[in-house]
Amino acid sequence: MKRAIFGLLLSILCMQYMGAEVNFQYLSSIQKIDPADELISMQLFDFNEDGNDEIIASYDANEICRVVCYSLCGDTLNTFTTDTENEIIGYSFATINNSNEKLLLLVSYIEYSNEMILKIFDYENFSLIDSTNYYTQEPLITGIKDVAKSYVDNINMFYIGVELFNYGAEEVNLNFTYKFTFSDNILQFVEEISDYGCDLINYSNHDSLIAAGKYTAGGVGTWPYTNKSYKIAFISDDSISTVEPVFSISGSVNMSQPPEWNNFPWIFKILSINDLNYQNYGMIVYYEIKDTDKMLKHFINYNPSFTYILWHKNDSQISIMDETNTSTCISVNSEVHYVMYFSDNELEIRNRTDGEIIHSQTSNICPFIILRNSNDSLMFFVKQDNNYGYDIYQNEPIYVAIDEPTPENPIELYTYPNPFNKSTTFSYSGQSNLTNEPVIKIFNLKGQLIKQLPLVTQSQSPKVSVTWVGSDMKGAQVSPGIYFYKSDLNNKIIYGKVVRF
Repeated sequence: MKRAIFGLLLSILCMQYMGAEVNFQYLSSIQKIDPADELISMQLFDFNEDGNDEIIASYDANEICRVVCYSLCGDTLNTFTTDTENEIIGYSFATINNSNEKLLLLVSYIEYSNEMILKIFDYENFSLIDSTNYYTQEPLITGIKDVAKSYVDNINMFYIGVELFNYGAEEVNLNFTYKFTFSDNILQFVEEISDYGCDLINYSNHDSLIAAGKYTAGGVGTWPYTNKSYKIAFISDDSISTVEPVFSISGSVNMSQPPEWNNFPWIFKILSINDLNYQNYGMIVYYEIKDTDKMLKHFINYNPSFTYILWHKNDSQISIMDETNTSTCISVNSEVHYVMYFSDNELEIRNRTDGEIIHSQTSNICPFIILRNSNDSLMFFVKQDNNYGYDIYQNEPIYVAIDEPTPENPIELYTYPNPFNKSTTFSYSGQSNLTNEPVIKIFNLKGQLIKQLPLVTQSQSPKVSVTWVGSDMKGAQVSPGIYFYKSDLNNKIIYGKVVRF
């Protein structure tokens, strides 16, 4: 009898485990001072130095910038306001300098101009320490996209990601990053970094700032843009930064009737946010490519140095995401190598080690921002329907049954030597029967196809290879730099990177 009861309980537990769902527990709510306030930015910051984070939210409040500090229980601890007159508040950023002083950086810009204003306050008494105005080379600033910070020789270094607009024969939107120092109570401009600034990510265990950039161009008043591209680069934290491009996709559309879409990057997102393990698992990039006859999702995981692709997947069990949807790295079964992302009221979890989907479901929340606190817990912020404030949730521990079959003869594509000078050889090994005739496609950093190489079978061996001598379609030698390759092997798309020096 006891054995039967034990077996029944074990069966119930297994059923619960197999049918596990991600559940979110309501924690608290924070309320706006005025429902008309427009949220500009939000971060977690231990203002009271008690080991518990507070929520710092900045609002555009009709020619007033309002910065509110909330407890995690939802209490309003303090409020700071400053007149903005004709300024548009773009971002606020609370931080501690090397003297353990609490600082608050406010970044704003003048509408319909190229003027950006930085102000830094003492967050203890809200007194202004210093301010500086900077005029960009591009005609119009249209938004402050992100802010990041680092220390260089005990000097605070601020990176301001900006969206700019240029008009003429074409309307062009692009990103720049502007770097400022704060030392001896003085804000000072250092340099501008072109092409990047829509996302600035500082991983604690990575030496460089990771910056993404977006570029669109099209005829005046036309939509969608006829050309669009996304880029990622490593930006060193030296006093004058070195910029290393590591990723690029681009495409175009001819707005004829019907429109002709060519490799057009419709959506682009970095999924591995709130990542404490970047050096172990790298970065997951998601984008959707639109061609005239199809739209294809891409989930690609790059190694930490972006020298090769760890895996590439096209499948998903939830709706198409857009740029407003959120994502986060998360623990599943007490293991840290997972990423979860939302599409409206759906969520999906993917294994960062192999790219396999382990779980998807409808969700009772649709967060607009996810932050990791100092205790490594995730906090999910959801907009209230009445626009009066925000509800805060935390996820309960996630346990999901995971099948991990061992593949037989996994498909692999190697290139050696890499980096190369005169030539490099691509070699395939794995399943003996190829269902298609594999071709290596090589692209430059702009995403332009420069070479196609058919893989050649070596007698009856499952190994096939081809050598690239560094020439393009016309036979001309390509210049030293980074190139990407792509091949479809038995319906498995493999990507990689090769470097010529």
